[in-house]
Amino acid sequence: IIFKENSCMVDFDKYVNFIVNIGFFVSVFGIIMNILPNYFWTYIGVHEVYVAKGNAYVGILPGRYYTTFLNINFTRLASVFYEPINCGYFLCACLITSLFTEKENKLIKKIIIFVASLLTVSKGVLLILSISIVGYFIHRSFNRAINS
Repeated sequence: IIFKENSCMVDFDKYVNFIVNIGFFVSVFGIIMNILPNYFWTYIGVHEVYVAKGNAYVGILPGRYYTTFLNINFTRLASVFYEPINCGYFLCACLITSLFTEKENKLIKKIIIFVASLLTVSKGVLLILSISIVGYFIHRSFNRAINS
């Protein structure tokens, strides 16, 4: 799609900022939710959501909320999605959008979204992030070479 009018570019800028802001909100909310004790999850109804999905479980949180990394057990970030893997893919898309568009997004938002993406501990997200970060630096180096 080729944008011929200035108004279309403004709409694209607003759309990119909207995506990054939602990713930032989901990240901050998810980090806060991870800090809160586990009974918070039962209070907001995670069990009912998983029963409605047909995934009944015993305990406070389903097994996919927990993982072990370097012999350390911790809770994966799920945020408002109630699902760590889906949350990770969403945050990954927000981060890639903020990296590959040349819009003025604050670095702190990118860092928080990146950290939240890592806290989902999803193998797919980690793979996509590593490929995207390498691609981002290759993209930047080619742009610098072309512009100089």
